[in-house]
Parts: sequence; structure tokens; C-alpha cells
Amino acid sequence: YKPAKGRASWSGPAVILCSLIFLFVTVFWLIQKNTYTTKQNQLVANAESTTGSIRLRLKGNEDYLLMLAKERGDGAMTARSFQERASRYVADHPEMICINWVDAGYLITDVAPIAPNKQVVGLRLNLPEPKRASRLAMGKRQPVYTRPFEVIQGGLAFELWVPVFQDDVFLGLFGGIYSIEKMLHSLVSPQALKIN
Repeated sequence: YKPAKGRASWSGPAVILCSLIFLFVTVFWLIQKNTYTTKQNQLVANAESTTGSIRLRLKGNEDYLLMLAKERGDGAMTARSFQERASRYVADHPEMICINWVDAGYLITDVAPIAPNKQVVGLRLNLPEPKRASRLAMGKRQPVYTRPFEVIQGGLAFELWVPVFQDDVFLGLFGGIYSIEKMLHSLVSPQALKIN
């Protein structure tokens, strides 16, 4: 049996065409895989960088609240100095909503800055998360964070409660109130928020 001439001349180019298509698909797949891997690595690097920035900022804020607590425990803080210093600190840290001054009966006696937050003065820490975290902070004698929840000022937030002691006498707490939305906008770079 002898194959037809037309068939033999057709099969050579068909094999070459199939090989080229296979080669093209393989190269395209490798490029896509490489692009995906690069984007994935970039996403991981952005996430690690963002996590580091947030952790560093929260640690700085915690240290500041601990300093306020020490001064209050030493009797070196007045309501006026609290207003001036805490208001300035919140203005310089856009992730924060305010700082609450709470007495030993878990009553908010002052807040800085006062103007946008005066509605919280006179309230007890009775909402589930602030109540849990503030009592735990007092019991452990160390800072405790709440889980995220809806705050009176509006929006999703979390709080850091720092207990104040004078020797072994519990004087109350300072609470740093954080807006999750503001934290994302102020501490997460626009590049990290982009998803390509």
C-alpha cells in the first residue's frame, strides 16, 4: 500500500503546526505561572510589611498609654494635662478615635479630644467587649485589646485598655479607641490595597 501524495505533504505541516501550538501554549502557561508567582510573592511581602507597620504603631500607642497610666498612678497627671497631651497624640495618630479616662468604678470621666466624643463621658464600660477587656486588664495588671465591635461614635473599632495602679490600688484605666477603617487608610499603603 502506498500513501497518497497529497496526504504525505499535508501531514508534515500539520505536525509542525501542532508542535508550534503546543509550544505556544506551554510558553503562555509558563509566563502565566511566573506572573502568578510574582504577584503572590508581592502580596505576601506587602502583607508582611503592613503587618509590621501596624504592629509597630500599636506598640507605640500602647507604650504611650502605659506612660499616661504611670503618670496618673504617680499623681502627676491633671485633667487639663490629659486633655492637652492626649488630644495632641490622637491628632497625630489618625488611626485613633480618642483616648478615654476611666475611673475605678469603670465610669468614663474624660475623653480626648472632647469635642467629637463628649457623648461617652459619664458612661460605664458595660458594652460586652469593653467590659470584658477592661476587667481582664485590671485583673492581669497589663494592657488588653478588645475584639472588633461597633462603637458609640459609629463604625467598627477595637480598643486597648491599660490599667492604672498606685502601688496596689486600682485607680481606673486609659482606653485607646481605634477605628479599623482609619487604621487601614493610614497604615496600609495604596499599593498593598491594590489587587491585580
